[in-house]
Amino acid sequence: ADCAPKDFGALGFAVLSLVLDLGDQVSSRLAASLTEAFHLGSDKDRSWTHLGSFVVVCRLCALLPLCLLPGFADDRHLPENCDQAQQGTEVTLQDGAQT
Repeated sequence: ADCAPKDFGALGFAVLSLVLDLGDQVSSRLAASLTEAFHLGSDKDRSWTHLGSFVVVCRLCALLPLCLLPGFADDRHLPENCDQAQQGTEVTLQDGAQT
């Protein structure tokens, strides 16, 4: 709220709350669908034998939002001279020091 423009602190909080609530709803729906797909439960045609697989899939799904981060899938966020430094060539830094 301190970084928001004047009179927009409440809007930022409202948007953040909205995103968190939407994420919670999507997560609940996906977990319910996965529970059905893995036939988890204590009903007569269900069991808990696939619980380990269910947990692994849920943990992997928790990493999916990382793909939405800008620059996660490409290297555009790296400095221009990063490739040169990795190849062992001499790189001059902005302050004049050499590596």
